[in-house]
Amino acid sequence: MAPIQFQLPFIYSPTQVKKLYKYSFLGQLAMAVLGFANVFILIRFLSLEDFGCWMIYMSAISFFEMLRSGLFQGALISYLTGEEGHRRHWIGSSWVINLSLSAIYFVVLTPLLLWSKSGDSLYYIALYYPFLSLINLPQTMACTILQSDLEIGRQMQIRLINLMFCLTTYVWAYYMNLGIEELILLHLAANLLCSIYVLFRRWSGILSLRFLRKKEFVQLLHFGKFSFGTLIGSNLLKSADTFLIAAFLGEASAAIYAIPLKATESFEILLRSVSNVALPRFSTLWSKGHLIGMKLTLQRILGGLLWTYLGLGLLSFVFADEILYLICGYSHEEMVWILRIFTLHGLLLPLDRLSGITLDCIRLPHKNMLKVLTMLAGNVILDLLFLLLFEDLKLVAVATVTTTFVGVLMGLHLLRPHLSIELGASLKSGWKWLRRSPFTLIKS
Repeated sequence: MAPIQFQLPFIYSPTQVKKLYKYSFLGQLAMAVLGFANVFILIRFLSLEDFGCWMIYMSAISFFEMLRSGLFQGALISYLTGEEGHRRHWIGSSWVINLSLSAIYFVVLTPLLLWSKSGDSLYYIALYYPFLSLINLPQTMACTILQSDLEIGRQMQIRLINLMFCLTTYVWAYYMNLGIEELILLHLAANLLCSIYVLFRRWSGILSLRFLRKKEFVQLLHFGKFSFGTLIGSNLLKSADTFLIAAFLGEASAAIYAIPLKATESFEILLRSVSNVALPRFSTLWSKGHLIGMKLTLQRILGGLLWTYLGLGLLSFVFADEILYLICGYSHEEMVWILRIFTLHGLLLPLDRLSGITLDCIRLPHKNMLKVLTMLAGNVILDLLFLLLFEDLKLVAVATVTTTFVGVLMGLHLLRPHLSIELGASLKSGWKWLRRSPFTLIKS
């Protein structure tokens, strides 16, 4: 019997689908290259302690921005793509939610200046992030709206411009031999320039503020409260290791751990590019009741990613020393083994990430939150155990791999009553995809 072919005439043609994934992938690849270039520059003029402080500062920024995204992003994409409604009301309500959260950041973080020491990472976070949270708002809103519209090229344009502005300021800091506080101020300026550009292009939807309505506001918050918990857990999974290592072993050890962690971001390039397009598409398929098409699409994407990540993992394991030398100009035995352990984590990422995205798309954000918070609790407990008893960074990396495996099992279990994923069929479908073309993620 011939395999079932699912048609999506109401969304995009096959050529358009391939272009969306291609643009998303190339954009994520360019962002990763620029991100590595930023680290390449910073590590060459900051001391190890200052670099560790910078990584903690950036981890905190990532955490707070993910809180913002969790509160509104998934909900806004879901409602803009999956249901008929008043677009301006959804966008205006999202703007109000974001402005309210920025006000909360000012109220909560500013008093921390009284308890922080000038020059440490907490001081910089409390002093500068509240301003950055306001500066970044136009970019955040624009990227979410463009993603829901599958305007992937414009979304990538915003992110690449932001990274280019940051890279330019870092090069300036390198040649002027500036300190970390001046570097943070330049980072603020780079983000301000990018937001001005977004406002000039009228992509942020800021004019929809006047269309705030209680109905949409309440619905966004109801959906967002679960996504908020999920994003808290997800970002803490990435940041908890760094913060706990800094607390127990110092900022220099945090830097040693952060460098191979940064190297593994290459694993997420393809995954982020796929997720960027899959989230609004899956929401549309689910809302229209096309469950068979959603399952076939999910399995094809998952299988292709699993085969691809197996190859990336083998390369990273074998050439770990060379990869680290390329990034920071030197290698360290402990960093090499941390990177090799993280390759196992990378192999599990497709299953973990896609199961979570699918739970959100089928309107079960509370179950995704349960999965992520369970992973977070296990990761923190194992981190504390290994740091207190052994003070070994490699075991902290092992803890990350272990909790990711638990998350994969939970994700598959929670999806099974609604959309069962068959791993064998996924691998077979994914292999066929890879033999055709690395960009043909969906055969429509």
